[in-house]
This record gives sequence, C-alpha cells and structure tokens, in this order.
Amino acid sequence: MSRQEGSLDSYVILPGSSRRGQEYPDLLVSQDKDHFGKNWYKTHEALAEEGSFMLNPRQFFNFVLALDSRKRIYNGNGKLVDSSVKTRILDELMAKRDPWRAEWFDAYFVEKEGRLYMQSSHTRLADGRLVPMTSEPLEKCLMTNCYTDLRNINRQGLPIKESKKHEIYFWHPANGRVSWFGVNSVRAGLVCDRDARYSGAGLGVRPSKIFHKQ
Repeated sequence: MSRQEGSLDSYVILPGSSRRGQEYPDLLVSQDKDHFGKNWYKTHEALAEEGSFMLNPRQFFNFVLALDSRKRIYNGNGKLVDSSVKTRILDELMAKRDPWRAEWFDAYFVEKEGRLYMQSSHTRLADGRLVPMTSEPLEKCLMTNCYTDLRNINRQGLPIKESKKHEIYFWHPANGRVSWFGVNSVRAGLVCDRDARYSGAGLGVRPSKIFHKQ
C-alpha cells in the first residue's frame, strides 16, 4: 500500500502557526521517514508524485518541540498519540546513537546582490522544474559553525545564539546549498551547507501534507 493510500494513523497533526512571517496551516507529518538514498532534487520529485512535501526548518523544529512538550498531540484520525509513540519518534529524531540518521529540509540558500536568501515551498512544475514559492532574505542568524540549541532560533528555523550545552552543532548557510538535520552517536547537527546532489542510505525525508479536516 502506498503512503497516500495508507492510514491517517501514521501521521501526526502539527498545529498550524499564525505567527507573523511563519504562517502555515495545520499539517500532517509522517511519524516515519521515507524515500531514503535520494538526493534533495529526487526527494522533492518523489514527494510531488505522492502529493506530499518537505518540511522547512521552522516547521521541523516546531514538530520536535510539539513532541517534546506535555501538550496532547493527535494523529491524522484525531486520536490521541500515545506517549510511547512520541518517545519513539523523538528517539529517531534526536537521540545521539548509531546508526546515522538524517532528513532533508525544504531550504535552499542563494546569494543575490551580496545577500543570502532562503528559498522554500518548492513546487515541481509540469515541465519538471523545481520552483520556490517563497524566497526571502536570511534573517539574522549565526554565520559561524558552532553549537546551539532549539530555544534560540529565528522564525526561519535558524539559530541566533551559541550554546555551551552542545545540544546541536550548526553548519551555517552557504550560497547554492541546502539543509538537513542529522544525528549519530557523537552529536546532532543542523547542516545548511550541503550539496543538494548528495545522497546517503540513512538520509530520507518526513513526508508531510496539509491537514484537511473531515
């Protein structure tokens, strides 16, 4: 059975955001990753074919924070997600252990007139071109590789302060590069300088959809 034909129980509802500059509707986020071993472009292509899309960094971290909070979260059928399921997803996302796991983000960085922009909300057109529906100047964020944490990120999902807790290592944005989040036995990392043509067996994506209430 394909993902689009599967049960809504396999998705978690991520409540939408009305915060200025990061508005998005309620989303269905897959509990598990899919489309392993594809580069960033091929991953977008596979998602488009099944009617899904890739989370941007801010949406991803909102997903992590929702799972890590005491607030109730629900699956796509409106049923309460058990704490054991939340723990399993968080372990896959954040636990420092092997094997290496990573997932692509919908964030492409490009320099225009000496300033970096983040492009997202990519849509694949009928002729196969991948086009960003959103392109905006990079907000103030760290532009050095360092440790940071989830409590100090801007509305685009990029860190604004260093941290001594060694929670997440950050590789700052670079022109013509894309982003992912990965973790192994040594550290978790937010990478914003990755070649979009790269692929790896442990690298996948968390398919997401707009949640349409029945």
